[in-house]
Amino acid sequence: MASLDPFGFHQDKDAHLLPLVDFCFDLTDHLEEGDIPSPIEFFKERDEIVSYLLAQHVIIAVTLATTPRPLHGYLA
Repeated sequence: MASLDPFGFHQDKDAHLLPLVDFCFDLTDHLEEGDIPSPIEFFKERDEIVSYLLAQHVIIAVTLATTPRPLHGYLA
């Protein structure tokens, strides 16, 4: 394991970018096709999160626009 240098302590002086971790496993030995999540499902979940956040922004904007604020110091 130490010969792999996964944390980059022995950096290549000619490299412009260095990976955070450098492992080269044979993926078929460690990962099966059923273990890989669907990118379509990932994007569906992402879209749900984004729509929820946008709805929350609308609720906050409407609340701020319709909530009366005290006029501290403006009426003398």
